[in-house]
Formats: sequence, C-alpha cells, structure tokens
Amino acid sequence: MAERDGREPPGTGTPPPPSTVPDTSVTGIDVTIRQSAPYAHVAVIGITTDGTGPVSLHGQWYLSDNAEHLGKPDGEPFVLEREGATRYTVTVEHTAQAPCDYRIGLRMVAQPGGAPVVERSAPITPGGCLG
Repeated sequence: MAERDGREPPGTGTPPPPSTVPDTSVTGIDVTIRQSAPYAHVAVIGITTDGTGPVSLHGQWYLSDNAEHLGKPDGEPFVLEREGATRYTVTVEHTAQAPCDYRIGLRMVAQPGGAPVVERSAPITPGGCLG
C-alpha cells in the first residue's frame, strides 16, 4: 500500500538488484625488496587478479637473523586495497634498525584467496644497520 505521497512504506519496496561485479581473486603476487637508504627499505609489489572487483593484500614486515625464516614482526601489519583493474604495482616503504647480519622480510597474503602466500627477504647491508 502506498503512502499519501506515492512512496512505498519502508521495507515494502522492491529489493535492489544483486551486485553485477563478479568475485575477484588474486592470481599472482610478486615482491621485490631493496634498501633505499640507511635503515629504509622499499618493496615493489606486483598484483595480478582475475577480474576488476575489490581485492585486499595483508602485509607484515619482519626482521630475522636467519635467511631460512622471516623472524619476528617489525612494525604494524598493513592492508593494500585495490579495485578497477587486473594488474597493480604498489610501493611500500619501511624503516628498520637492526644489526648488520639481519634480514628484512615481507609477507603478503591475498584476500580473497586464490594466490599463494608470498614471503620475501633481503639482507640489510652495511650502512643500513646498527653496528
């Protein structure tokens, strides 16, 4: 029944149509880490998807004294959100003060899933470390 002004009462109208944006998955992640200045590192992250819908990548930097594992988290986790294309390139910077024999690492996890988890690390070079 319509109200006096011709509009439907709340909750009685036609429901909105379903979303026309299909689910999108991350199909590839590529990470390259380089030291950009003393204590500073830059990660260039390439993301490939199977559609243009929204995707999120959850990231965490790490410090380790061993090339075999990422070590302990360094800094706060972060989220990269993208939509509208099927390829993205994102640059993320991080500052870490660590001993010279340490490595800086980055772990990226795609949401929604579809791509493997990507972990990369790089040595911290003299001039970018403590001691």
